Amino acid sequence: MHRIEAVSFFDTKGLENVWSGAVYQPKGYTFPKVDWMDIRDDDGLWIRPNRYLHYPQPAQGYLLNLYSHYQTRRYAADWWVDNLRHDETNYVACWCPNERAAVKQINDFGTYICHLSVVEVFINDHYQDEVEWVDERPERYVYWE
Repeated sequence: MHRIEAVSFFDTKGLENVWSGAVYQPKGYTFPKVDWMDIRDDDGLWIRPNRYLHYPQPAQGYLLNLYSHYQTRRYAADWWVDNLRHDETNYVACWCPNERAAVKQINDFGTYICHLSVVEVFINDHYQDEVEWVDERPERYVYWE
C-alpha cells in the first residue's frame, strides 16, 4: 500500500519523495509537479473557494466542482498512483496553511480550505485499497466530518 502525506512546502526540509500539488512552488523549490492536481480548469481559470461564495453551501460547491474537475483527469491520477514508492512515504506539498488566503481564513473562521482536502476525498474514493492518505496539518477544513 502506498502512503501519501500532505505537507506544507515549508515543512519539507529533509524529506524525500516529495511532489508538488500546487500550481506554483515557492522560490527555490523544484519538486516534480503532480499535474492532475492542478486547480486550473481547461480555460485556465483557477478553481478556488471564493468562486463559490454565492452558493448556499460554498464549501460543498467548491468540493463538488473541483472533484468533478479531478474526475476528468482520472487516467493521469491512475498513472501517478501506480508510480508511487511502496517502501517509503510519498509527500504532496502545498502552500497551505501558510498561503495568504489560508492565513486569512484561519484568522476569520479558525479553519482553511485546501485543494488537497479535495484530493484526499478523490484518492479515498478511487484508490482506498492502494493508498493511505494522511493529512495532519492543523486547522484545515475537512468536508466529511
